[in-house]
Amino acid sequence: MKKQNAEKLIAPIITMMEKGVVPWVKTWKNKSSILYFNHRNFKSGRLYHGQNQFLLTAIAQDKGYDSNGWLTFPEIQELGGRIKKGEKGTMVVYGSKFIPKSIKSDSRLSDEEKEDKSIFFLKTRYNWNVAQLTGIDYKSILDSDDDKLDFEPVEEAEKHIPKDCKIKYGLYNPAYIPSKDEIIMPNKNDFKTLEDFYSALFHEVSHWTGHESRLNREGIKGGHFGDKIYSKEELIAEMSSSFILSYLGIRSEALLTNTAGYLQSWLKVIKDDPSILMKAATQAMKAYEFICGETE
Repeated sequence: MKKQNAEKLIAPIITMMEKGVVPWVKTWKNKSSILYFNHRNFKSGRLYHGQNQFLLTAIAQDKGYDSNGWLTFPEIQELGGRIKKGEKGTMVVYGSKFIPKSIKSDSRLSDEEKEDKSIFFLKTRYNWNVAQLTGIDYKSILDSDDDKLDFEPVEEAEKHIPKDCKIKYGLYNPAYIPSKDEIIMPNKNDFKTLEDFYSALFHEVSHWTGHESRLNREGIKGGHFGDKIYSKEELIAEMSSSFILSYLGIRSEALLTNTAGYLQSWLKVIKDDPSILMKAATQAMKAYEFICGETE
């Protein structure tokens, strides 16, 4: 993606971060599948993925939209809707590909070989949340009971600790050790709250997903404190743990405080390379899906 498009894509997120808002940390106590990591095309019902899911969630939280449904301009017209005065669309990205003419016309290649040589690229378009529109009845489909938890968050958290994840308790600082592929953690009663314990644990479990035998992220194999690779991996783990806690209905004050403390340092890295935020968001969503099984 061109740097200009990347800058435009993350501009709303940068604004939020400059205000001291952590756009990927859920600040309300209950679980809301309407608004958090469940954003989809209102017409087709298709779920957004990767960086788009993160971006739309952050925008919806910041703007206070009460729907997870989004439409393109042609879809709005098709459904008989209109954009409210002053409302602006949110840029999203999607992949496309083409086969160069020279390859397409090469009779020596099979259709499969031609397809293998296709070139992938990213395109952008604008979407509007249905709460920004008139003429489309979306409130009738909102489930008023959707915000109510039907499980115990702590019990659910225990179920989502991967069975093959090695964890040693009773040590001083939470950490993931790539060379041993294991996590070290203080005991539960060393934390101020159980919520803070799970916040720290799932941060380390998020690092654990990056091992070469799993999602194979570069930040697990290399990088030094303060450099771009290290900062990106920490951003991935912070985002992923926030996504997981939201899914589990857990609110951790420590997560919000600790993440807010990193905002300024992350802002510098992101402004130097705008693509980092979207790449980190995509990889954080993969880590979240790996742990929570949300691969819809």
